[in-house]
Amino acid sequence: MAVRAPPWIALAALATAALAMGCGEGSQSRGLGHGWADVGEDADDGPADDDEGSTGATAEACADLELAALDVLEVHCAGCHTPGATAVASFEHLHELDRLVTEGKILPGAALQSSLFTAMLSGAMPPPSVAARPTDAALELVRLWIDECVEVPPCQPDHTLGIDGMLAAMRSDITDPARVDLEDRRFVRYLSLAHLYDAGLCGPALDPQRRALAKAVNSLSRGTQVVAPVAVDPERTIFRIDLRDYEWSAGTWAAIIAASPYALEYTREEAFDLKAFTETPVPMVRGDWLAAIATAPPLYHEILELPTSRFALEAELDVDVLGDVAADRAARAGVLGSAMATNNRLVQRHEVPGTGGRAYWLSYDFATATGTANLLAHPLDFVADVRLHVFTLANGMLAYLVTDALGDRLDHVPDDIAIDPLEPGGDVVNGRSCLRCHDRGIVPTTDELRTHVDASFELDDATKEKVERLHPAPAEFLELQELDAASYARALARAGVPVAVEEPIGAVFERYTDDVDLVHAAAELGISTDQLLVEIGGLSAELQPLVAAGIPRDVFAAGFAAAACELGLGHTSACPAPAD
Repeated sequence: MAVRAPPWIALAALATAALAMGCGEGSQSRGLGHGWADVGEDADDGPADDDEGSTGATAEACADLELAALDVLEVHCAGCHTPGATAVASFEHLHELDRLVTEGKILPGAALQSSLFTAMLSGAMPPPSVAARPTDAALELVRLWIDECVEVPPCQPDHTLGIDGMLAAMRSDITDPARVDLEDRRFVRYLSLAHLYDAGLCGPALDPQRRALAKAVNSLSRGTQVVAPVAVDPERTIFRIDLRDYEWSAGTWAAIIAASPYALEYTREEAFDLKAFTETPVPMVRGDWLAAIATAPPLYHEILELPTSRFALEAELDVDVLGDVAADRAARAGVLGSAMATNNRLVQRHEVPGTGGRAYWLSYDFATATGTANLLAHPLDFVADVRLHVFTLANGMLAYLVTDALGDRLDHVPDDIAIDPLEPGGDVVNGRSCLRCHDRGIVPTTDELRTHVDASFELDDATKEKVERLHPAPAEFLELQELDAASYARALARAGVPVAVEEPIGAVFERYTDDVDLVHAAAELGISTDQLLVEIGGLSAELQPLVAAGIPRDVFAAGFAAAACELGLGHTSACPAPAD
């Protein structure tokens, strides 16, 4: 790869002392054994670029640069992103470079499209509360390493799928009676990642996207079994699903298509059989969009047919919350603070009757910690502002509902109660935020309330005895949580999503919301970059900046339908109505 004269040579010579890790004051670096350290703000940037340019980074130079870059990550990231370091880490494999690449945290040759680097560059990671920050020089080390030295996974750079390849793969699949029975064709639909492949993401680097598809469709399922989508092409970019496996109706699919800004009815001859057999004009939807967007309201609520109130949900599950509490059949734990909640929180577990162990969890959350929102003073007669409902679906996956003080459904948790720093607006969004946070099922909670109640001089003996009956000993409550976590892990495994990997839906959402550049825009339209450059002058003004830079995802999504129509790629809602 071509590389400019590397400023890290001078930076490396100046690196003499390790800094505290970014995830907490006073934490000590465990080290990757490289002996490098972070560098100060006043470090010399090293020699200027050669006039003649570089002939490329040698293996030795890249080896040295890798050591320096990995030590920056060790100093600022390892305290959270290594096994056992923290319960809230989104991934725990900082020391496994291959996994950072294959799971999409690092995109070789593209630091500004690598979520690990962009999180550091934006200041989101380490968390803003951490005093020790990576310097500009340290960030430059990481950028150069990703851009110039991290190897691209093996691909076929001269091979693209495009619209024709995608249609051919789907048509070949649905017309093969060994793959799809004749009577099953009308229930077949497809999810595509072909545009990501054409943009250069391939092989193991696509695995997070594949896992996100499997997790998303099964988390949106009313079916009784976990059913993983089936790859139908050699590149494993196009996946077949059967609507019946998830108890989706034709109306469910129509709602998905109506919500997708990329819905496109292909009018090429190769699409005729596909549309006829599936009995729908748009039998394919983009997989990354589905995983990123359909897992949040309004589609999340619509696809799962979630009730509009907690009372309706509990009636559907046949859970008597008040009766269980009165009879000491519920199990509780109270905490005075948590990773996402602003104030104290109480979690409560119920068995779903007649389901063989499916669980229904409630999380009571509060806008303040005073009055009846103070669990220490009101451990039994508290009044919650918001409830998060977590329940096991028939297939073993988890579903979520957020309700307000009156029991009515909400799309997200109010900001004064909880925040999700990984969402663009900071909202805890029902569905997507929950799927990401509960990546291994119920988040482990250790009760803090029972001890405080036992020691209180303000509470009477009857209250203390009731709290003791509702709040199991820590070991007993942990056993309940582990039981549910194991059940969820088994469901995830059936979908092909090991709990040990990075949570895929959050990773796909993060990537999906990145700015769209020319290469990705062309791939998403299903055409070559050269064709888009030739044709872009006839497209909307909002898409013109693609020639020189990226544009926001929402801008590209808003202009997709008109662009596809203008380019003659198929029929969209933006196309003129056909003449009579």
